[in-house]
Amino acid sequence: MNSIDRSILLKVVPDPISGLVDVRSVLPIVETREFQALRDKRQLGMTYLVFPAAMHTRFSHCLGAYKATKTLADRWFLQGFINKGAKSASNLCAGTRHRARGVFAHYRGFLRA
Repeated sequence: MNSIDRSILLKVVPDPISGLVDVRSVLPIVETREFQALRDKRQLGMTYLVFPAAMHTRFSHCLGAYKATKTLADRWFLQGFINKGAKSASNLCAGTRHRARGVFAHYRGFLRA
């Protein structure tokens, strides 16, 4: 395998739910410390205590959200529903939606006394 093939493979992330996710267009964001920290946060909170297979991380969730949004935005762009700027913005927003959320962000309403 030559160096060009290897560099492309390093930018395509396998995800068990979304399949192969090509992150070349958002690689500078994916490589940030904040985005990489999402690997340690569970998307489903403490659900894994009841369902041991519920190990979905926020990292893989963001990659899946990015891939789904990119597919939809590409289709809308080709149909003329959105312009190139809106397509790029929607892809970026979908991929970074969890960067600012803290621990138990989905459970705040349940944790209040």
